[in-house]
Amino acid sequence: MNELRVFGQSPLGQPPLAKPSPAPFNELEIAELNKGSIRTISFRDGENLISAGSVISHSYLLTDGWVGRVYTALDGRQQVVNTYLPGDIYIVRHGQTRRATLDAVALTDGAAIAIDPKAMADAAQRLPELQDKLNWHTMRVMNIVSNQVVSLSLRASAKRILFQLLEIRLRLEQVHQLEDGGYDLPLSQTELGQICGLSVVAVNRAMRRLRDQGLISGTGRKIGFPNLTAAMAFAEFDPGYLEPYASPVAAAQ
Repeated sequence: MNELRVFGQSPLGQPPLAKPSPAPFNELEIAELNKGSIRTISFRDGENLISAGSVISHSYLLTDGWVGRVYTALDGRQQVVNTYLPGDIYIVRHGQTRRATLDAVALTDGAAIAIDPKAMADAAQRLPELQDKLNWHTMRVMNIVSNQVVSLSLRASAKRILFQLLEIRLRLEQVHQLEDGGYDLPLSQTELGQICGLSVVAVNRAMRRLRDQGLISGTGRKIGFPNLTAAMAFAEFDPGYLEPYASPVAAAQ
């Protein structure tokens, strides 16, 4: 993948894509961003994409797969601070951010494009709404991390896991990657525990409880929601913090 593409639109006049990119950019903005893409990277599940403390030279836009920003304690324990899905910028390089504070680890196989920071800044200057969309992306990440803090602090294990599963569901729905209202969860119970701050035993127990109560369904890695309303009520899941991008022009009308 060497071009960032937009919902239902064809890049540079080509036929529409079956699986377009989730990013909220239009074709002009996509073309400008692709000018700053010096290379495409592909990665394997479990690969360390950038290490904490290393110099950040580019921004990385995820085009396929899942990536986690991970904190590793001195005793080896790990906490996944945030999870990035296709269309997310999982590393941002700007004037005041020169070193990574967390590892970036591939949670699945995937691909990304590296964008030169000057090219991104130049494109945002030429296209004002592009800068607005980049600001929206930053606020969205902050909202996700804020809810992660609340989960780790206040939500019991079953609610914490269900909240995370519902968040992933909504984010995938917004990028047209749901199947029959559910999705394949490409995470082991260990990885889900690292996201939710729980042991494997606690994750297994909570998942069993959620299935027994009919709040989730599925076998293997397939996750479904037989009663989405009940699931959202149990997890106290308010989707307002994940509102999709809205153009300031459209919002003012």
